[in-house]
Amino acid sequence: MTENGSGSAPENGLETVAKAVPETAQEYQSEEQHTIEYVGDAADIIPIAIKNLIFNILTLSLYRFWGRTEVRRHIWSNIRIKGDPLEYTGTGGEMFISFLVVTVLVFFPLTGLFFWAQLLIEQGKPATGGALVMVLYIAFLWLLGLAVYRAQRYRLSRTRWRGVRGGMQNKGYGYASAYLGYILLLVFTFGLTYPFVANQLWKMETNDRMFGSGRFQYNAGSGTLYKSFFIAFVVVMLFGYAPFMYVSWDLFALEPGQQPDPSSFAWFFVAYLWLLISAPVAFAFFYIKQLEHFWSNMYYADARFSFTGTVGELIKLHIGNFFIVSFTFGVLGPLAQLRVVKFMATHTSLTGPLDLAAITQSDQPEDAFGEGLAEGFDIGTI
Repeated sequence: MTENGSGSAPENGLETVAKAVPETAQEYQSEEQHTIEYVGDAADIIPIAIKNLIFNILTLSLYRFWGRTEVRRHIWSNIRIKGDPLEYTGTGGEMFISFLVVTVLVFFPLTGLFFWAQLLIEQGKPATGGALVMVLYIAFLWLLGLAVYRAQRYRLSRTRWRGVRGGMQNKGYGYASAYLGYILLLVFTFGLTYPFVANQLWKMETNDRMFGSGRFQYNAGSGTLYKSFFIAFVVVMLFGYAPFMYVSWDLFALEPGQQPDPSSFAWFFVAYLWLLISAPVAFAFFYIKQLEHFWSNMYYADARFSFTGTVGELIKLHIGNFFIVSFTFGVLGPLAQLRVVKFMATHTSLTGPLDLAAITQSDQPEDAFGEGLAEGFDIGTI
């Protein structure tokens, strides 16, 4: 724009076009789609699962560390982002050594302290023994939070895409303390603060995640989750818990020595089974809303994630996995895990500007060991 003595002159045609081009390019770039997909056949993992079963039997389950590593390598290699696969570089040896270290330095001492607390109670020192048990339970919850964080940290540090690895910014001690506090909050509020707690923990995890030099970001609140949470809660209470209590009342109200009506046991079983079915179905509605909220408010650099799964698809996924795991006694557990990964990859997308050339290798150090704490707590991870 030029200026003269009387004020500003209008822009000429060339200047207008020149200014319009960057805006158009930016608008086009912001709509760029970055494909995320799972390309493998689910049946391909069955031979791996059978092999893991055989070697676990032969090694008294010690092979599970190497078996889990093989499952991860298979699943990671079939996840494609912009057409290129992920790569998993962890080893079974790392996980095994980590488990040994954690067992010796953490779980053996904790077990010994629990026995000592019991001995103190039996020796007539209930206050001292009870206080020690309380401290140990708090330590247990803190370590559980640390296990959740460090398992993510290890898996990300062993995940590569186009040669660049992921990572977590912190060691996990702050997360473990927050995890402990949030679990206690859930207990004292009878679980009614779950949307807030889940959102806060997701925020901490996400904002600590990195891929190369780029960071993930999540800053959404939990307010919008409460509507779906309380709808699910009310549905369960009215259509699941209330019928269960109604048909169970005859059993709970029996006088000592009084014989119950045989039909009461049948109705009790039916009501209990209905509660077990109705509760997960009702909360599937909340869980899908939670996934939408978490992923649709998560960014990597300036690109935004989104999630498109439906309640019906989620229920179908979990029913299928229930039968797969139950009817095979856990042998095809890797197939169930693969189906979850495929579901998430199919319904997750990344949209927006993403300058891959600007992403350099992560400066976060790789963990020396695997996820021994998670293994010790039997946290169900791939």
